[in-house]
Amino acid sequence: MFKNTGSLIYQDYQSLLKKNKIIAKNFLDIQIQPSSVDLTLSEECYEIKYSFLSPKNSVRKNLHAITTKKINLNKKYTFKKNKTFIIKLNESLDLPNNIFGMCNPKSSTGRLDIFCRTIMDYSDEYEKIPANYKGEMFIEITSRSFDIELEKGDSLNQMRLIYNKHLYVSDQDLKKFHNKNFLTLNNYNKKIIPNLLNGLKISVDLCNDNEIKAYVAKSNAPKLNFKKIKFYNSKDYWKSIKTKNQKIIIEK
Repeated sequence: MFKNTGSLIYQDYQSLLKKNKIIAKNFLDIQIQPSSVDLTLSEECYEIKYSFLSPKNSVRKNLHAITTKKINLNKKYTFKKNKTFIIKLNESLDLPNNIFGMCNPKSSTGRLDIFCRTIMDYSDEYEKIPANYKGEMFIEITSRSFDIELEKGDSLNQMRLIYNKHLYVSDQDLKKFHNKNFLTLNNYNKKIIPNLLNGLKISVDLCNDNEIKAYVAKSNAPKLNFKKIKFYNSKDYWKSIKTKNQKIIIEK
């Protein structure tokens, strides 16, 4: 009944790999998540002058005009903060015309304040994978707070594919679900009215004064190695911010 509808799941991605609709050398099974695929960096990297889209050409055809340096990521390379790079991903696509998709940064990438977005051939939008897409994928990276070591095989973003035949969950459906189960609870685990407007809206909790509610990156933090998970002391990289009068000030 639900075959070839909605978001693709683990088994769908396995099938696309077997059929060479997702093409990748040295692909690892752990890259497949329940409803997404982790994309990985290849060794081909360029430092570039500025960001770009490529609606009328392949990404590769535009590279020569904006590249300042070519880098080989077979060895670790330090991505200096506020410099912009573009890297070919190990994965490429040969999708059928009933599948489209989107890419987005992984949560670990966001927590390190690494700005990244995916660029496709002949596409006028970042992160968008058109139906029937055939070609390479590239990722644009700017580390905005820290100098970070990256190398081939690191995974900063993920791909989510969707069948053309799908239904979005409406606010009315969400409300019905909340009435029967729950979407939002207060601090006492009591149901509260959800903020619904084309989906469930979430907000920042600044209710309690003198509590840590945010962090700001330290300007002279040590270099980070992206592969080293649960290795660094957060205090070396982040300064905490507490609320005052139920407010925080976010400075440039």
